[in-house]
Amino acid sequence: MRCFAFVHTAMRGMCRRPVSEVAEINGKLADPTRFERATSAFGGQRSIQLSYGSLRGGRYGNETAQATGPRSAGPAQGCGNYPDLSRIWYKMPVVSTTRAMPVPRRLAVLALILLSSPSPPAGASSAEHGNAWSRAESPAAGPARVVGGVAHGCLAGAAELPPDGPGYEAIRLSRHRNFGHPDLVAYLQRLGRRAEAAGLPVFYVGDMAQPRGGPLPSGHASHQTGLDVDIWLNLQPKSYLPPPAREDVDLPSMLLANYREIDPRRFGPQQVALLRLAAADPEVERIFVNPVIKAALCRSELRSSVEERAWLERIRPWFGHDEHFHVRLRCPAGSADCEEQRPVPAGDGCGAELASWLAHLPPRRPETATPHHPTLPAQCRAVLGAP
Repeated sequence: MRCFAFVHTAMRGMCRRPVSEVAEINGKLADPTRFERATSAFGGQRSIQLSYGSLRGGRYGNETAQATGPRSAGPAQGCGNYPDLSRIWYKMPVVSTTRAMPVPRRLAVLALILLSSPSPPAGASSAEHGNAWSRAESPAAGPARVVGGVAHGCLAGAAELPPDGPGYEAIRLSRHRNFGHPDLVAYLQRLGRRAEAAGLPVFYVGDMAQPRGGPLPSGHASHQTGLDVDIWLNLQPKSYLPPPAREDVDLPSMLLANYREIDPRRFGPQQVALLRLAAADPEVERIFVNPVIKAALCRSELRSSVEERAWLERIRPWFGHDEHFHVRLRCPAGSADCEEQRPVPAGDGCGAELASWLAHLPPRRPETATPHHPTLPAQCRAVLGAP
């Protein structure tokens, strides 16, 4: 059941972002024109935010893009003229904008909002298959191929990341999420070698994708196409553990308890170096980190030239991501059905955009087990049923 909450229309001066940019962690979320129709019922109010409780459910600050609205504040704020999916609001006082409306109009508004959720196109529904994606034991046979988007897609011909490699160790293998497109496996092995050559400690590799991609039963709404991976920022020296012993390892936050400042005991030059190496690879499309970590990276490059700061362009702020960073590769060759995302904005991202994130930091929230049931492309039915 979808839950909706009307949130106060005042956006406290924050920059409004276009759907394609704000929803970048999940890819395409909804049809903007439907929100336009829903918004018109409010008598042309300039901005409304709705909490979309199950539109793209997932981990707090990671894959749940819940805030939507009609139109941006306009070109004067440099954010474009698209619906706003730019913020996830938690523990925020909810103020109904419909209280002053007559009951019939209130009901009409609610009906329009319900209609604003994406219409399921003909194709394979993850709800139809239940937990079949997580029960798949092996990749689908055939050449590697990505189908759909990061939050509504699947993967054929996946490769499995070995539990151990130069510079890295895979953790939580019982989740069966150490699969990805061969390009992702090659990227991680390449990054491990580069990190080792730079003298960095071994890093932990977390969730990638399931053997055939598709929706995960918990924790993420993305990670469906084998192009996403979580890399943990704990670079403290650690003794080698065999794979079965890595189910419950120390994965501390890089932030202080107030969740607004870097913990200097945990985050320092080694983490910066690893992120720089990760972002420098040409296969990387974007990397998500906590806004506070993004600010620390910006400070680390204050005296650098424009060329030396270029890697920061791919480092994107997103809530959560305080103990790991989330790498996403671009669509690989040979995957005509892979949905590309809009390129990241030009520049290092250390200015007004980052300031708007830092001005609205929510409290930290634990990982949830909310299942995610997107409508998948029709080709995913064949991927799931393949030998």
